[in-house]
Amino acid sequence: AVWARFTGVKEWDSYEWREKFPEMANACRTSREWATNHLMGYGWWCWIIPLRGGDVSAGIVYDSRIFDLPAGATLAQRLHHHLISHPVGHAIFGQAQAIEGDVHAFSALPYWSEKVCGDGWAAVGDATSFIDPLYSPGLDFCSFTSYYVANLLARSLAGENVSALLDYYNAQYPVTYRRWFESLYQDKYFYMGEADLMSAALLLDVAGYYIGLVRPVYRDPECAFARLPFEGRPGRVAASMMKLYRRRLVTLAKNRAAAGRLGEVNSGWRELYDGFVPDFRLRKQIAQGLRRWWSAEWKNLAMSSRRAHSAPAPCAVIPSEAQRSRGTP
Repeated sequence: AVWARFTGVKEWDSYEWREKFPEMANACRTSREWATNHLMGYGWWCWIIPLRGGDVSAGIVYDSRIFDLPAGATLAQRLHHHLISHPVGHAIFGQAQAIEGDVHAFSALPYWSEKVCGDGWAAVGDATSFIDPLYSPGLDFCSFTSYYVANLLARSLAGENVSALLDYYNAQYPVTYRRWFESLYQDKYFYMGEADLMSAALLLDVAGYYIGLVRPVYRDPECAFARLPFEGRPGRVAASMMKLYRRRLVTLAKNRAAAGRLGEVNSGWRELYDGFVPDFRLRKQIAQGLRRWWSAEWKNLAMSSRRAHSAPAPCAVIPSEAQRSRGTP
């Protein structure tokens, strides 16, 4: 990840912006300046966060297997060159300048602890692990681990034997981390730049999050926070279902890349969701996500069929030519 603080960034909601890009301005029903905005592409995503005083925090997280920043004399220049390579980024960062001394990089975002507690100590939040800033999972890990350890400490101070709780925490935490990573983040950067594939993932990921984590907390926070996510057989089944569509979306994106057809559906894409809340609307979002996924599967079949029919038929080798290729007189 690379990030910096910029000055001179154009405002998304300015009169100039609305005059110059009316379709984009009218597509948003609220102020973009009130929220974090994102740019995405093959192997990367950027955040754009307006700060108090007019400066803007902008950064990129990328998969170094499939993407690298463009060349530049400094890290700030490389980040800026990448931002302006995107049409939206060019429009708002074209005249921007990175503030000297406020450019940072971190080359190894994911990490984890093999042991998270012991006799007289326990780790919580980011001290235990980190996966990826997309979806902000650190807040979830902080909530579950802090609550669990607070309960563990209270019971220990009350004189209870907490050895079973310590054993559970050490045993379940690596399972939770691994399933969380494999379900949501593994190879996600391959399809991050595809609007339809990322839309399918977003709808299914967030709806699954609300069903599996948010709803139980709303119903009974004491019970929900007493255990870690992806626990036991239900957690294994949920993780398997999420890994299924995640793997398929990765495969679809790789097929498009091999065919030179990345980003073909992105132009003119507009989608407004009905909000994510833990009620009956989640069924609608799951259905929408499944339709996006299955539609992409049909497009992949059609693309594969066209490629198969357009491939030239192998030519028969004339015996005399074959002999000459082997040096046979």
